[in-house]
Amino acid sequence: MKIGTPHSPGGRPAHDAASSSQAARTSAPREQGASGGMDNLPSRTSGEEAPAPRQKKSLPKRILNKAISCFTGAQADRTGNKAPEAPEAPKKAAEFGDLPVDLWPQIGMALRGPDTYQSVKDLTALASTSKAIREAIKGDERLALDEPLRKIEQANSLITATSPSLLKDENVLRALAPMVEFLSPASRASLISAVSSPSVDPGSKARALAALGPAVAHLGAHGDELLAMARNLPAPVNVLALSGLAAGIGGLQPQQREALISDWTGRGEERDRALHLLGIVAGMPQMEPGLRDRVFDDVLGMTDEGCKARALRYLAPALPLFKPEQRDEFVSAVLAIGDDSMKATALSGIGRALGQLRTAQREDIVNVLSTLPAGRERARTLAGIGPGVDQLEEPQRRSVLVTLQGLPDEDKALALFGSRLAFEFGLDPGHDLPGLASGMSGFSTGERAEVVELALAIQQPQHRATALAGLGPVLEHLDKTDTARVLDDALQLPDPLHKGKAVSGLVAGIPHLQPAQREAIVRAVLNVPSRSQRAETLAAMGPVLVHLEPEQRGRVVDAARGCDRGPEQLKAVLGLAAGKSQLNPDQLESLAFAARAIRDQATQLAARISLI
Repeated sequence: MKIGTPHSPGGRPAHDAASSSQAARTSAPREQGASGGMDNLPSRTSGEEAPAPRQKKSLPKRILNKAISCFTGAQADRTGNKAPEAPEAPKKAAEFGDLPVDLWPQIGMALRGPDTYQSVKDLTALASTSKAIREAIKGDERLALDEPLRKIEQANSLITATSPSLLKDENVLRALAPMVEFLSPASRASLISAVSSPSVDPGSKARALAALGPAVAHLGAHGDELLAMARNLPAPVNVLALSGLAAGIGGLQPQQREALISDWTGRGEERDRALHLLGIVAGMPQMEPGLRDRVFDDVLGMTDEGCKARALRYLAPALPLFKPEQRDEFVSAVLAIGDDSMKATALSGIGRALGQLRTAQREDIVNVLSTLPAGRERARTLAGIGPGVDQLEEPQRRSVLVTLQGLPDEDKALALFGSRLAFEFGLDPGHDLPGLASGMSGFSTGERAEVVELALAIQQPQHRATALAGLGPVLEHLDKTDTARVLDDALQLPDPLHKGKAVSGLVAGIPHLQPAQREAIVRAVLNVPSRSQRAETLAAMGPVLVHLEPEQRGRVVDAARGCDRGPEQLKAVLGLAAGKSQLNPDQLESLAFAARAIRDQATQLAARISLI
């Protein structure tokens, strides 16, 4: 009797089911004795007595059936005639219910994790399972693997082809931070190796660590290395590095979080801790309450009034995370500042937290406006109050508008527009002043019309342009008549630079404009004469590309190629990259050309990363 093996022409393929392979191994001794082994023995001559048959233990029928069933070739009968092949039974698709129950949470947690690289690896494996499993885990039988796999391939290829001297550049790392989740372990190790190189000076290393802070959750055990590097840096740059890493503090182990906050509160000058508090505040939602309390106590315990005012401004958005008695202590500390300019600095951050304060405290803050010198201090405070206007009572809103009306034109424009220091100088967004206009939704219809009149009544064109730019993001809250008036006034400004300033803010309102008005804004953007201002305006177009016609998107993208081939071009590419999903292949290539045209290698790499 000769039975086909898994590798014989009549046998089952070697990559078939695991149960079949196991059965084949179980039957191997019988195969060797019954077939393969006999083929190598000399044949008996005629008349030679056959040896006595060996006594064999009979195997249970269950094992025999399993051994036979693992082969697709039919067993030959004793005469050597091959029996007809039986059709193979159809395989039953795996089902989610077939998996051990204790594996379900593990599978679900793996696919809900923040690490896209690992999740895609898991999903790729799941792609070969049944539709039932895919739907139970992901809700989409196709698993939507194409886009993450594309990003993984491009990001890792770029890292592999990049010199370590470029990987340590802070602009490159800042662009890479959102992409770390797509990097393989080897590529992540390359980043850490580049940053930890002894050739990197302490200041550059601190900025590099701060840039990687938001990506700590994806760096796993490398988080220990990053924290150790930050703690070993000299003052004052160690404070910058620790603050940057705190933005991703949730990716560190509890003892590491404790060490980071202990070092931050116990080292460095008050000036440095106040200046770099934003990273700590960004990580506060991921901190234990005790760690947040230590930062709170450190800020309120600062003795330099200027440092304390700056720190209070940056800490204000985190007030919802603190207890009511701590919020009371915070407001008291702000109002107790003696210097008007410093008090205005502290108040300029409180708008985002007005909803967390008691009614009496909000009233106290509005009343402080009349005690500040008329001019820049009042303007900065009004600009900071903007996001909390909807939390004010009608008499308090009326007081705010009266204060605005009494400001000189330049300060009135500052109050409405705020400042965009973060955008203009690459700083953390917390450095921005939101502007009183940002709270337009909190004003009544009549109050909104009053704000528009105040902006249009500003006499100096350069200041009126600033005020109109502040109204751009809130056009949705204006009626059609006021929207048209704002737009027409901005486009009729005689000086191209002033017009460019107004348009740079108005592009945010494109979703709420009529088609002809959108075309007018696009033409104005493309005609901005200053390369720097045009780059800033093009960057602001990224989020609103979806509201433009394809032909308009093409013109906007092509304009990015006409900047200075340096930092300004990087700014335009980074901004437009926010809308890259709306671009067709030709437009994407045009934007990629703009990135490749940047002369500085590190700046060019940062731009290319943004397009992945």
